[in-house]
Amino acid sequence: MDKKGWTLLTLSSFVFGILAMGSTLFVRIAVGAAAITLTGNLAYLSYLLAALGIGCGVPELFKNSTEKSYPILGIVFSVASTIIVTALLLTKS
Repeated sequence: MDKKGWTLLTLSSFVFGILAMGSTLFVRIAVGAAAITLTGNLAYLSYLLAALGIGCGVPELFKNSTEKSYPILGIVFSVASTIIVTALLLTKS
């Protein structure tokens, strides 16, 4: 039986998803402090990390030889981060 392993894209998707969720916390703090420039910069960082997480995770979903749990978690965290940051920005403005 062929052992499925993790590749660099698999793990990086998960790591970028976790970092995007972490930066969402900082966006929430900046929105509460009413620091507009800081909020925009952190939101941009969060969107960038989420896009990287999705971009690294989607190709790994279509490979037969890799483990799929980390790319799925990376995509879920990235999409959740994008939705949360968008909601934070829309409710504050």
